[in-house]
Amino acid sequence: MVLGPKREDDFTGEARQWDVETGKQLGPTIEMPKPVWAVAFSPNGRVLMIGSESGHISFWAAATGLSHGAGADGLGNITSVAFAPDGRTALSSKTYEPAVARLWEVPPGWGTALPPLHDGPVRHVAFAAGGVILSAGDDGKLLRWDTKTWRPIAPLMQHEGAINGLILSRDGSIAATTSADETARVWRVASGEQLGQPLEHGHEESGIALSPDGNLILTGIGGPTVRRWDRASSRPVGELAVDNWTLPNLAFSPDGSIIATGGDDHAVRLWDATTGRPVCEPLLHGSSISAIVFSPDGRFLATTTIQDQLVRLWEVRTGKLFGKPMFHRGSGSLAFSPDGAILISSSNSHTSWLLDVATGQPWCPPLQHSAPVMKALVSPNGRTVVTISENREVRLWDMATGHQLGPPIRHPGQVTEAAFYPRSDQFVTACDDGLIRLWDVPSPATGDAATIRLWVETLTGMQLGEQGILQELDPTTLASRRQSLNERGPEPFPPPSK
Repeated sequence: MVLGPKREDDFTGEARQWDVETGKQLGPTIEMPKPVWAVAFSPNGRVLMIGSESGHISFWAAATGLSHGAGADGLGNITSVAFAPDGRTALSSKTYEPAVARLWEVPPGWGTALPPLHDGPVRHVAFAAGGVILSAGDDGKLLRWDTKTWRPIAPLMQHEGAINGLILSRDGSIAATTSADETARVWRVASGEQLGQPLEHGHEESGIALSPDGNLILTGIGGPTVRRWDRASSRPVGELAVDNWTLPNLAFSPDGSIIATGGDDHAVRLWDATTGRPVCEPLLHGSSISAIVFSPDGRFLATTTIQDQLVRLWEVRTGKLFGKPMFHRGSGSLAFSPDGAILISSSNSHTSWLLDVATGQPWCPPLQHSAPVMKALVSPNGRTVVTISENREVRLWDMATGHQLGPPIRHPGQVTEAAFYPRSDQFVTACDDGLIRLWDVPSPATGDAATIRLWVETLTGMQLGEQGILQELDPTTLASRRQSLNERGPEPFPPPSK
């Protein structure tokens, strides 16, 4: 890191990052209103703290040079800054009279943003095989990211128009995309090579589905048919006759033997994936279909509709309704937990419900939001739910209790997609500001309740009184709390992932 006043201007400052091995600048120059005299990296290397003249302190995302939260102003010229070992607090000092040291709380920021390589909104993000993240957006780029370095992997995969659909094979080795260039394309994730020729479906928007083995592709453009494509030959192998005039919902069963389609004809149809023939009578609904999803074991198909506001479970083997329809006003998105025991329904009524598949009853009270909920997804270990709402917020929830984990995660733009890391300890979000951000999933505190309470009171300097009112701890009590902590052992809060 090189810092100081600009050469042509002694009244403003800048900071630059450089690659030690190559000597090349990393990321953009960080412009400051005053000369910069102190800088420090957080312990995990993700955040920069910059101190400058007039006591200005600011925090920046190291990967992108973007603001990591609001700055703060103090007194005097900052000459030294440093992070605490846990990265949650930071210290600044000035040596001129009077000498002063200040303690700062590091702002949560906008998450750890990956380098800004998309030219426009990012619409899709997914974890693929080999520790790779895929991202796609309005610029037509399909990027691969290395999750060890969080850097892009060459070569670039490209459509000639905005990418409006991304889906992966079951093992994550094959990806399929559809685009405004009126084609669908299939890619090998490991090499970035395009497999076969573009599938020319002839429309700027198309639904898309990929069989679990990656050998069969479905495209639906809003019309009387859904087209089946063979990946090896890049040719159509048949059409499914549907009565639909909007983009259809398309899905393969987990074993790839059954195709489900649903749209504005008030029906979901099940098809043999090999022959393209119906396997049962249409599953009739009271209005247009807004979402369909298979359970992980393929036993059930969950559906929801736009107007009658009912969530239904169907037995795939028989095509019969399982249990009673479940009411959820405005339901438009469905997801199963990894074990298939819980179905999550999200809606424009500002709620998500966790529904017990066996009983059809709510697992817990509704997950309340302050805006319509676009989507929910569950971590691979089944412990955490992430919800995306239309007010630029993402929320985390405990699957077992339905309790919210921390405050909403606010983004500077609308969140379009999210995906969990396979270990379930981190997740990424895609945003229409063109950035992909990495977030840590909170880990539960360890130890007994008394120790955890003592830590919370000492870290915050506050305690709950008998009437549930926050009270500030006096200096003597706070010193006593700290002495007790020294005798109890390490902090019960696991540090963020590195």
